[in-house]
Amino acid sequence: MAIALYISTFSAGSALGPPLGGFLVEYFWWGAAFLANIPFAALFLIFSWLLPTYRDPQAKNPDKLSVALSLVAILGVIYGFQKIAETGFAITYIVSIAVGLFFARLFIKRQQLLTDPLLDLNLFKLKTLTIALLAMLLMVLAFTAPDMLFAQYLQGVSGFSTAIAGLLLIFPALTSVIGTMLAPVLTRFFQVSTAMALGVFVTIGGAFIVIIGTLISNVPLLLTGVSLIGLGGGPIMTLGSELIVSSAPMERTSSASALTDVATGFGSGISIAFLGSIATIIYRFSLNRAETGEIPTETMSIASENIGSAMGIVESLPNETGMHLLQSAQNAFTLGMQVVYAITIVLMIVTAFFIIRPLRNSA
Repeated sequence: MAIALYISTFSAGSALGPPLGGFLVEYFWWGAAFLANIPFAALFLIFSWLLPTYRDPQAKNPDKLSVALSLVAILGVIYGFQKIAETGFAITYIVSIAVGLFFARLFIKRQQLLTDPLLDLNLFKLKTLTIALLAMLLMVLAFTAPDMLFAQYLQGVSGFSTAIAGLLLIFPALTSVIGTMLAPVLTRFFQVSTAMALGVFVTIGGAFIVIIGTLISNVPLLLTGVSLIGLGGGPIMTLGSELIVSSAPMERTSSASALTDVATGFGSGISIAFLGSIATIIYRFSLNRAETGEIPTETMSIASENIGSAMGIVESLPNETGMHLLQSAQNAFTLGMQVVYAITIVLMIVTAFFIIRPLRNSA
């Protein structure tokens, strides 16, 4: 229950963030969404001294070389994928990905040699921990980029204002809170592996509904789909975190807990870089192949950047030409979003494969 409460605070923040950010952007300026964090940060700094702290007197300083190797590895891979999505394949970007993977290998080698590694690879010998961590990683990888695409869809395709789109995003955030709090209840009736598998199947159903919703342009159906994804994701993240911490030796629980942050952070970055790049490539390819009339090449180049750029350039075009370009851009964006959600379904099927039998046998 403690872990469920901990994770639900993030979901609650996700519920409050979109409407607040949408309101600020709609009625002030986009930078106000960042300034809104200042009061909360100030409150944290003021009251942080009340938080209990503990420091291991025998703890060593983090290995700086390991930190540097991990940063180069992650940034190299993400940069390569993002630039490929922006400008297409080039040897420079392939080299960037290869360099990132090379430094990732060096990072792993160094962790194996250190007595106090930045990332304790021995924890991966624990089968339950590894499976739970993989499930969380795949969950975050599968839905971080789609969540961002959905927010853009509400504004760029459905035509909602920033404020209204923010209000609509409350629904999936609230169902995520509900799913998180339901996780401990589910374990009273099912094994942990079964409860997590139920969450996986709910997310798969939600992704299917989202795809259907985009095919028929039905916003209530779309909201139902993303809400189901939030509901199903709650048990996966909550029970996965609990399994990771409980399966580690007592003296390594802090390292095991840190792995959850590593998995979610890494999964989010790869999701945006990989799935986001796929959506961008499909959007540009589809828009460039569309019949857009006698629109200047420079104008099409701007519209091909993203759907927001297309919406901005439409205002400078004649009415009929602009509407035709906007429709083509919306169709291209929708196609990219559909493909990405289809990939998430595949990823969650893989997650179910890793959870059901292996996790039950290792429990």
